[in-house]
Amino acid sequence: ILMNRVIAAALAASVFVAPAFASTMTIVSESTAPMGDYADLLGASTNQLGSIPAGTATLSGNLTAPNDNIDALFLTIDAHTELVSASITTTGGSASMFATLLDSAGVTVFEEFFDANGTVDLLTLADTPLQEGTYNFAVGFISFEPGDPPAVSWTTNSVINEIPASPVPLPAGLPLLLAGLGGLYAL
Repeated sequence: ILMNRVIAAALAASVFVAPAFASTMTIVSESTAPMGDYADLLGASTNQLGSIPAGTATLSGNLTAPNDNIDALFLTIDAHTELVSASITTTGGSASMFATLLDSAGVTVFEEFFDANGTVDLLTLADTPLQEGTYNFAVGFISFEPGDPPAVSWTTNSVINEIPASPVPLPAGLPLLLAGLGGLYAL
């Protein structure tokens, strides 16, 4: 009987220390974004896309000069996850472009400048992974040929890893175990 109580206590305790991971954002394209278009201003609050789940996340959109020069959106990296790499691929007209990411304090995490029609690494494993927080991402035109306004499609691919929950260290776990066993002995 004592062994059954010990096993039951251990199972009950594991419920309190098991990590929980939420994933609420799937592949998002501009047509499914709020209002059918990403915001045209960095920091616009209408494009809260939600949380990026662990695994691979893809965002995509379209820019058409001269009226849709920037796509900006917010995304959240959940607790117990970290963004370890991100790239952007662009196809379409000829243009000079930028991609930028700001943290919730408005500090620039990265800012890349590139020509359309290729793939650019925005964040790699050599960089510090981005952890829990809300970030503002934007991609847009810097310049294009006058009289030839481009239409460019863009797609980001990101890798998000789960951060394993830290186990209770043995010195701290031993008093918990002893207190549980003492409680069971008292029964």
